[in-house]
Amino acid sequence: DNHNIYNSKRWNHTRRIGLEQEPFCVECLKDNKPLHDCIGNTRDHIIPINEGGSTWELSNHQTLCSRHHNIKSARESRKGGAG
Repeated sequence: DNHNIYNSKRWNHTRRIGLEQEPFCVECLKDNKPLHDCIGNTRDHIIPINEGGSTWELSNHQTLCSRHHNIKSARESRKGGAG
């Protein structure tokens, strides 16, 4: 159950480390937004867990702002995934 993962101490630690290493939203950076506009607050699984993506490997995580995370989540839910 992914809900239990996101409430775990391990995920909170993994998320914190990821945000420290990659503090800016990767999508905002692609759009060349000013850095002060693209502070990320979400660690997102690039390949969703339910599609075989690694839960804990940092290489399967990316930082997104709330806006871009919502866009990605909506796109994935339309195709039947979650992330």
